[in-house]
Amino acid sequence: MYLDFYGLNEKPFSLTPDTRFLYLSENHQGATNHLLYGIREKEGFVVLTGEIGTGKTTIVRALVERLGKDTSSALLLNPMLEGEELLRCILEEFGIGDTGGLRKELIDRLNQFLLGELTQARGAVLIIDEAQHLSEQALEEIRLLSNLETEKVKLLQIILVGQVELDQKLKSSFLRALNQRISIRYHLLPLSRTDTEKFIYHRLLVAGSNGNITFSASALNKIFKYSQGIPRLIDLVCDRTLLAGYAGQSNRLDKKMVKRGIESLGKQGVSSANSSKIRTFFSLGVLAGLLGCIYLIGFQYEIPYSTFLNANFIHKDTSRTGQLILYPIHNNSTDKGTSLSPESISSSPESLSPSPESISSSHLYSIQISSYRDNTKASMNVNQLQKLGYEAFTTKVDIPGKGIWYGVMFGKFQSKGEAQAMLKKIKALKGFPGARIISAWEDMEGGDRG
Repeated sequence: MYLDFYGLNEKPFSLTPDTRFLYLSENHQGATNHLLYGIREKEGFVVLTGEIGTGKTTIVRALVERLGKDTSSALLLNPMLEGEELLRCILEEFGIGDTGGLRKELIDRLNQFLLGELTQARGAVLIIDEAQHLSEQALEEIRLLSNLETEKVKLLQIILVGQVELDQKLKSSFLRALNQRISIRYHLLPLSRTDTEKFIYHRLLVAGSNGNITFSASALNKIFKYSQGIPRLIDLVCDRTLLAGYAGQSNRLDKKMVKRGIESLGKQGVSSANSSKIRTFFSLGVLAGLLGCIYLIGFQYEIPYSTFLNANFIHKDTSRTGQLILYPIHNNSTDKGTSLSPESISSSPESLSPSPESISSSHLYSIQISSYRDNTKASMNVNQLQKLGYEAFTTKVDIPGKGIWYGVMFGKFQSKGEAQAMLKKIKALKGFPGARIISAWEDMEGGDRG
């Protein structure tokens, strides 16, 4: 209805995964880079997860387009398959004509195809979208396909793409062998407020806008608050907002028009009553995942893996699993992230006592996350957490016999009860079990350290 009025060639906020409309935020670019890296370096299994509507399917479609002629790909969009039916679907996606026969014949046919690709210096990648819907048996069958290999190289790279439930499924005891073979994991985050605005104008430009369609700052804030940075919800509310603007014959879209668009969506998005709770839970989850993974690597290992492309965080843990542990940063700025090395979290048994000058009179308690000997590392850690939207700051203390240490603190609480409630939530998410409450007054007086 509104295309002619706005002078657009097509709908800018369609829900179809058209790769022309893909906006690569820093996190989305990082996801693409890590997937490409896993394929080119023949890392075996790669897992990409993300909340519903964050753009996973569009990313994998764009990935297939970027692979080039030196890589054959099979993209499975229907995960509700098992056994021979699953194998036949894979053969069809690779363009293998003969899909008849029993299981062994199908696997032999796939193996012959992959060996043929290898002799022509070509790779092969199998991408399964919505993989959280695969049964445990189907996932185990896919693991067995990774056994198709020569003495030196894997014949098939496998990428599993799914919602956060996929990670939980992979942790089951039945899939332990598969979980150990996953070499790269990446979690796709929602867009920041800044990226939400860029996302909107990017899609308008691709659809043919010449800049005559504008959103007020309050309208953009309303869209971000409603969508929580989920691209699919941004598309939904922006489409309805354009319709509201068309009804009012206005190219300038304001907060009232966004509100009318949201009201027309009914229950399709995030209700305002639940927005605060969802933001709090999501923030805790991201923080716990970021710092928890670092904690689990182990303090004694520091083996930096070379940074590539635009990736923000990549370290290799050779202590047990040989997995690449990736830490995506939800960054609102254009600055490149700095790697958090495993040694940056101290195993010092001493808790840090904040110096009087570092404690604000506006709060009495905080949660200590980690400690550093190097103030630069502590500051980088704090800056990264602040970019994620967390209230982080540093403290400085001279520990007798150990010298100066710098602590990374999270949150400012008026009462110990508030701090304990937050600490309980953080530990429930298994983010960083070493976190503890620090009482400014008690620590300065040499009393209980919380």
